[in-house]
Amino acid sequence: MVRFLPVEYARIGVVHVNSVATINAAVALAPYLDEIVAPSVRVAQMVQRRLRAEKSITVIPHAVDREFFQVPVSPFGRKEATIAYIGRLSHLDKGVLDLPKIVRYVKAKPLKLKIVGAGPDEQALRARLSAVDADVEWQGPVSWEELPDILREIDVVVVPSRLEGFCFVAAEAMAAGRTVVMSRIKGVADQLIRHGENGFLFDVGDLRAAARWIDESVADRSRLAAIGEAAKFAMRSLCSMETFAEAYREVMVRAKMRRPEKRLVEPLESWDLPKGLRPGIRAYLPEAVKRYARLWRERLAR
Repeated sequence: MVRFLPVEYARIGVVHVNSVATINAAVALAPYLDEIVAPSVRVAQMVQRRLRAEKSITVIPHAVDREFFQVPVSPFGRKEATIAYIGRLSHLDKGVLDLPKIVRYVKAKPLKLKIVGAGPDEQALRARLSAVDADVEWQGPVSWEELPDILREIDVVVVPSRLEGFCFVAAEAMAAGRTVVMSRIKGVADQLIRHGENGFLFDVGDLRAAARWIDESVADRSRLAAIGEAAKFAMRSLCSMETFAEAYREVMVRAKMRRPEKRLVEPLESWDLPKGLRPGIRAYLPEAVKRYARLWRERLAR
């Protein structure tokens, strides 16, 4: 409907994810928008590369709820190192089947691993984790209201993702003062984490490096707490509700200031579905094929 709005209406488009369908839709509607917002540098770059005309895209990371900032950093008295994976149990995009190898490479003992979530690769993950030397606790899917309390029991959150447009789990864990060990997805992970200061990054697939940073995190409780405090501080600056609201206020002011005669409007009687919103060949491909294509696209972009 944005193509048919009267010229006095400001138009803002928000590109939430980096799927092909979403990027196609954003590119198709971009000429009709005053402002475009993306949650990460990665998503912004994907849209920018596809636009024929020069158009600025504002990066505004998603906001984290205030309850996460109220969680204290990891306590000093905990004897057992507790790490966690939180999210969809899917290997192709989230890399969950890398978790058993990461746990095997971790030297810290005793070790507890919490798995929070559900997904298509849960059974395969259960089978592989049954052979590792760790106390594995399966929490299943939880609501976001439950996450702050779950994070209180965790020292390190592991994010072995291969694909991300923005990582809510990493942002929420950091806001809760947890150390995040995350795969280095360009334009996403490095937007949240400064390696060695407020978390740790490892190259996608480098599982020994992931284990090494987990060991380094839990070996020194004072450093774990310092990284947790630095993570909280970073998220207050980047992902607080106040930062989010102010950034969107500025975008809305800019959109409203645009001269109405510069806005494109189409007559309603000429309505049709823009090419970028029509089903393409991808609509008829199996979901697994689409995910593999997306994975290779991400690898080539690194």
